[in-house]
Amino acid sequence: MAVENAQYIGELDATLPRKSDDLEEGDDHIRISKSAIKATFPGVGGGGYNTAILATEQDLNYCTDIDSNIQDQIDLLSTGESGAGERFDLIEADIVSLNLRVGDLEVRMGVVEGDIITLDGRVNTNIGNITILQDEMDDVEDDIVDLFTQDDGLQSQIDFLGGVLSAGLGTDLLFSAGEIPPGWALVNLAKDYMIRLTDTNTAGVGGTDDPFNIASTPWTPNYTRVVVGTKT
Repeated sequence: MAVENAQYIGELDATLPRKSDDLEEGDDHIRISKSAIKATFPGVGGGGYNTAILATEQDLNYCTDIDSNIQDQIDLLSTGESGAGERFDLIEADIVSLNLRVGDLEVRMGVVEGDIITLDGRVNTNIGNITILQDEMDDVEDDIVDLFTQDDGLQSQIDFLGGVLSAGLGTDLLFSAGEIPPGWALVNLAKDYMIRLTDTNTAGVGGTDDPFNIASTPWTPNYTRVVVGTKT
């Protein structure tokens, strides 16, 4: 059989040796494989790695597409060469500007929070005022109900006046006023009559002044002009 000639792992032929190959050349294949592995991973001294490789497959894959020494690139960034320093300065300036904006935003948020607290206080005050107003409206409503339902209230007076003013045709009524109200007509024949007001409806009772005997008893009459109207 033919012994392969490989310096690195990539040059090894995975199909060799074959089952039909001479066993006497098996050691040659083993030595070629070991040599290719050490040449591919020479280590610092060139004789292969002297310590275990702890990097995982993923760690090694992070190095994909790197076009130059990683440490050299780090050194360039740390010394500010290749414009990296200017870029860092710009990034730092952007960070400072961003911090200022964040601080300004925090101040504005504080103002907004204060406005919200103030608005909340006003809302609570308005709610209190509305509650007070509602209570006052309830009191007014109760007063109106009382006014129309109590015995001597407005409704009773209205009902009484309605009964009086809705008298039948031809009913005569005294009016202590200069004009007759609508629906009533002045009775022109009712002139020079005297009316005596008493505190009782019993005949001959109620007062001691005699309007027909003013000569014997000093008496100054109190009078009010009234007219007589008839319902029309």
